[in-house]
Amino acid sequence: MTDWITLVAIIGSTLLHFILEGRIKANPTAADRVFDLKSARLWNLITLSCMALPLIEMAILGPVTPWPRGAMLGLPLMTLGMGLRYQAILQLGAYFTYPICLRPEHRLVQEGLYRRWRHPSYFANFLILTGAWTMLQSRWLPFGILAYAAMTWYRIRREEKVLLEHFGEDYARYQASSKALIPFVL
Repeated sequence: MTDWITLVAIIGSTLLHFILEGRIKANPTAADRVFDLKSARLWNLITLSCMALPLIEMAILGPVTPWPRGAMLGLPLMTLGMGLRYQAILQLGAYFTYPICLRPEHRLVQEGLYRRWRHPSYFANFLILTGAWTMLQSRWLPFGILAYAAMTWYRIRREEKVLLEHFGEDYARYQASSKALIPFVL
């Protein structure tokens, strides 16, 4: 019974995630300067794979013995992650895009979550994936999370290079006064 409740929670939260993000116009326009379209596609594929891995694992290996507290810990982590990601996207507004690009009127956002934190939406995705892993007790999902971490680190480095070239000293000062991924740590 716990497996079905967990599965419904995972599927429901995944659908909610895509519904919320589907409302956001995050694709580049003809006026935007796109720097890295391939990594956006790969990043989305890795994210979808992370969501599919536990389901494939359950289908092939069968469900693991559930840890009852896993759902109690995992669902709040996922919910917090989704809320944080959606808030980060809303605060970036028109500047949020899936591919790395600059809009013609691009400005450096340093308010709200971005005041001391440069990439809160990536951190939020880690919360979502960690919550899913905790809920499902997946043996395969850690491999997906490692792939996600590598891709995220690549994208952060690439984004920061583009922003540093575009905003110059303003972005360098912002980097010095904020953390990239993990609040107060990294």
